[in-house]
Amino acid sequence: MESNNFVTDNELTTYINFSLAELYDLMTTDYEEYNLQSFIAVLPNDGYSNVISIPSTFLKLRGVDYQNAGQGNSNWYTLYEFQFPERNRDNNLIDNIVSPWGKFQLSYRLADDGLIIQPQSSSGGTYQVWYTPKFFNLVLTTDTLTIQMDSNAWVEYAVVDCCIKINDKQNLDSSGFTNQKMQLKDRIRAAAKNRDSSGPKRMSNSRYQSDDICLPYYGDIW
Repeated sequence: MESNNFVTDNELTTYINFSLAELYDLMTTDYEEYNLQSFIAVLPNDGYSNVISIPSTFLKLRGVDYQNAGQGNSNWYTLYEFQFPERNRDNNLIDNIVSPWGKFQLSYRLADDGLIIQPQSSSGGTYQVWYTPKFFNLVLTTDTLTIQMDSNAWVEYAVVDCCIKINDKQNLDSSGFTNQKMQLKDRIRAAAKNRDSSGPKRMSNSRYQSDDICLPYYGDIW
């Protein structure tokens, strides 16, 4: 593109960022732990503050933990999403945060302005929110990519996609680049999913069932 004014430098920068954003979506949608961040939020024990604000960098929610400091420890417990029709289901359970089975009745739901925690009356406490951040555009020629995106020449995907955009604007044949892009996409998907090859994947144990965990004992009742 040197000495070619058909595509300006500003347009080229836009193309590059669009192509990199597509690569970022490919990696963080198919294999969501490639860029995982977290933050701590504290809700006051006032009985009505039950919304955790999300940062401007937020793209996708990955998980919410609650710290059970009131039980004399600092353990984190996984919370699960409630469905929107259930938003007021547990608000009458003022002091009943933990069920007899030892599982938290606290739950969350992602909304436009943040994370809604229910029951509202018992939502005070410390939370850890795991999320995938947005892709940040490159601005300066000295800007660099994260190691996840620049690993094993995966960034070549963005280069080829950018070439397609440039050729399309000039009404040139981009079929060669298109074929190359599809090959790179298949390669990235095949390689990225094996980031953790220490063992086979399994279904999430959301019910906490284990051969080593017995049902809780209450007097003569199991």
